[in-house]
Amino acid sequence: MADPDLSLVLLGKAELPDAKELLASPRFEGLGATVERLAADQLVFGLGSGGHLLISLIETPPPELGPQALFGSLSETALEEAKAHLIVAGIGLSGSRTERDAYFAQLVAAILECSSSLGASFGEGLCYQDAGFFTRAVDAADGEVPVFLTVDITAAPEPGERISFLTHGMGRYGREELFLTAPLSGEGALPLMFELMHWLVTEPERAIRPGDTLGRTEVERIPVQRSPSPIEGDPDVLRLDLEAD
Repeated sequence: MADPDLSLVLLGKAELPDAKELLASPRFEGLGATVERLAADQLVFGLGSGGHLLISLIETPPPELGPQALFGSLSETALEEAKAHLIVAGIGLSGSRTERDAYFAQLVAAILECSSSLGASFGEGLCYQDAGFFTRAVDAADGEVPVFLTVDITAAPEPGERISFLTHGMGRYGREELFLTAPLSGEGALPLMFELMHWLVTEPERAIRPGDTLGRTEVERIPVQRSPSPIEGDPDVLRLDLEAD
């Protein structure tokens, strides 16, 4: 299944979250959730809007993911502390991709708060995000899709004292990945990347095309190019090469 409603939750203890505690969570309020199955290794909730939430306990350390994202990645120490993990799946959720992601993120955040969680992945994300970062990102989104969970950013050094930033996950929303390079001494590269990520995900009527110009200020105009991805075999990316401030 492409772009699944799926999360892996890392646990310090091999225990399912308490069903009653989850139902009492403010994040579950108004969902019309009911327990349909309660076993030693699985919880299944029916959801009032349709669909189900499946939580399965796997009493082994979680699979490895990588590379690490620039923000929110769980530390190596925390990864080593994981004794077990949960497979959390939303089955038959309704709505658009962004609506489902916003809804499912709230469910996962509730599970993080009602378990011995260390962190979690989201969808087909690169890495495990720290539990605190995950819940804060959901809260900051205020009911909308938490873009900083659903789209990862990695950084890499570039020749000539430059640095590059690459998104991972824009394809989930039918968008091309963004690749931005900038001088190490420059400012404003990441805020521009964040802005572009956010409106490309949340405003489907808007678009960036090769030949468009963008910038960090009202007067800066950097042309958008389509170029090969820095990851061999991946689709082409939309590229911006920023200059010094």
